[in-house]
Amino acid sequence: MNSVLALLTMLATALVWKEGVLLAALLFAIGLTLMWINRGKKLWPVYIGAFIGGPLAEAIVIASGGWAYADPHFLGVPFWLPFIWGNAGVFIATWGTSGTIET
Repeated sequence: MNSVLALLTMLATALVWKEGVLLAALLFAIGLTLMWINRGKKLWPVYIGAFIGGPLAEAIVIASGGWAYADPHFLGVPFWLPFIWGNAGVFIATWGTSGTIET
């Protein structure tokens, strides 16, 4: 099921990126579903770390001229980007572990 949610994250972003509020809501719903499926796995620190760290790292590279987003909102990144990073952090943490992670 995690793989399906990963695909939904990519599909939603590809189709709805111009509608920032809608996309953020969809990504948050996918993230909540992911956390519910993997409940009891202590993944919230992973989600929050990726939610903050991913966009922060991108903002640093964007500020140095590395790339640019078509529709940035804050520090050169779209406001929905942290939700993608949060979801990605959990996908990576649970990849190949059947949703189990020890913390």
